[in-house]
Amino acid sequence: MRTRYTHLLAALVAIVYSVLPLRSQDSQFAVLRIAVLSPNEGPLPRYMLELEGLPHRGRIASAELPEDGYLRFSNIPYGDYRLRIVDGIGVRVHEEVIVVGQQSLPIFVRLPKEPVQRSLPGTVSVSQLQHPVRKKAWQAFAASNKFFDAGDFDRAAVELRKALQISPGYAEAYGNLAVLHIRIGLYEQALGDIAHALEIAGPNARYLSDKALAEYRLGRYAESMQSARLALHLDPHCNPAHYMLGVVLAVDPHTMAESVPHLELAAQTIASAKAILTVVRKALGRE
Repeated sequence: MRTRYTHLLAALVAIVYSVLPLRSQDSQFAVLRIAVLSPNEGPLPRYMLELEGLPHRGRIASAELPEDGYLRFSNIPYGDYRLRIVDGIGVRVHEEVIVVGQQSLPIFVRLPKEPVQRSLPGTVSVSQLQHPVRKKAWQAFAASNKFFDAGDFDRAAVELRKALQISPGYAEAYGNLAVLHIRIGLYEQALGDIAHALEIAGPNARYLSDKALAEYRLGRYAESMQSARLALHLDPHCNPAHYMLGVVLAVDPHTMAESVPHLELAAQTIASAKAILTVVRKALGRE
C-alpha cells in the first residue's frame, strides 16, 4: 500500500510541476474573435483586454481595445482562459472564464455601466487615485504584453520596468512582472513584485493566488496555503486560489482528503486540476 501511495504521489508532483506549460509543437490552435460592446452604444473608453491562461500559464494575448471594440487573436492554443478588461489605472471592468476549442464561437462582451467590484470592497485604493497611470506608462505596458506573447521575456521585463519608472503606482505592471518572473523561475523576485502590487492596490485575490504559486515553488507550503486561503476569503469563487489550495493540501497525506472539494471546484475551469483530482482520488481509494 505504501509503495502504491508513493507512486501516486510522484505522479501528483509531476502534474503539479507542469502548471506553467509552454506552447508545444503539437498544440491545437484557434482564431479567437471578441466583440466588446459599450453600455451606452458610444465609443469605448481607453481599456485593455487581457487573455490569461488557466491555471497560472501567464498572459497569452493582450491588446488595447479599439473604439469599435472588435479584436481578433490568431494561434490561441485550445484551453481555458480568463478574459479580463481593465481601465487605465488597472481597475477591473469585466472578467469571465472562456473556453477556446475547435468549435469556438465569437465572444460578445457587453460592459456594465459601472465597473465590477474588486475582491475587497472599496474598488480602488487611495494610492491609485492619487497616482493615475500616465499614457507613456500605459504604452510601455501594452508593448510588454506583445513581447510576452511572443516569448521575448527579457524585452517584456524592460518595458514593464519602464512603465513602473514612469508611473510607480502602476499595480498591474507589478502584477504582470510577477507573472513573468514566475514563468522564468525567479520566484523570490515575483514575491517582491506581488508585495508592491498589494501595497498599491490592496488585498486582491488574483495577486494572492500568484503569491501562493511562487511560495509553493519555493517549498514554502504553509505560506502558500495561507495566501490561497486569504485569496478565497476575498473571493470565494477564485478558481486559481482553489487550485493552489488544493495542490498544497494534496501533497500532504494528512490533508489530502481536504484537497478534494477545492480541486473539484478548480476542475470546472482548470484542465490540470482534473488530472490532479484523479491522482488524489486514486490515492484515497475513491477510484
